[in-house]
Amino acid sequence: MTRRFQQMQAEERVALAAMRLQSMSLPAIGSALGRSPGTLSRELSRNSTAGQYASRTAQAAYQARRNRARPIRKLDPNGPAWPLVAHMLGWLWSPQQIAHTLRSMWPDRPELHV
Repeated sequence: MTRRFQQMQAEERVALAAMRLQSMSLPAIGSALGRSPGTLSRELSRNSTAGQYASRTAQAAYQARRNRARPIRKLDPNGPAWPLVAHMLGWLWSPQQIAHTLRSMWPDRPELHV
């Protein structure tokens, strides 16, 4: 059976940093954490600064990369189209009707199209 990849958790990053301070090898750390040594090597090379690995900094960098990778919401609850879309949904309009109406209301503002 193949294992699915899961992102490293904050607790694993803390354990990795502690084990690296104890000068443990990557295969030994990998077996302790249930991770491939290659995964740990990539984690260390991606998140080490000046040859040092800090779990808190690594976790912050991971979160920043993850947030940058996410697409921007088309329909933001604080955005200008939200009340209008909610109102149209109250009229039991279909999503296609709402999308067509928003496109016709704001043809030159694609950020308001859903």
